Amino acid sequence: MEADDGVAAVAGHGALGSRAAAATVRELLQDECYSDFLNEDFDVKTYTSQSIHQAVIAEQLAKLAQGISQLDKELHLQVIAIFWIIQIVQPKVMLSFYNPFII
Repeated sequence: MEADDGVAAVAGHGALGSRAAAATVRELLQDECYSDFLNEDFDVKTYTSQSIHQAVIAEQLAKLAQGISQLDKELHLQVIAIFWIIQIVQPKVMLSFYNPFII
């Protein structure tokens, strides 16, 4: 028994397995996800550098989104606080408008 026959037999039980493997390979080659890796001019260093850069940008965007969310919460609290201050002061202001000697 030759080495190639053993690999084919183990991988897919003969010719049927070879056809299934070939179909799988064709599907992978047509998959857009793997197109970068299949280019003749694929450079591992460039791809890795770009991936790291994209990860850093994604992390920075997440931090910015978190900061914006925190600012939104803080502004909301401040607006509510000012609203309640106005609710407390407004009657006094209205009374002083009608009677300037009250305040």
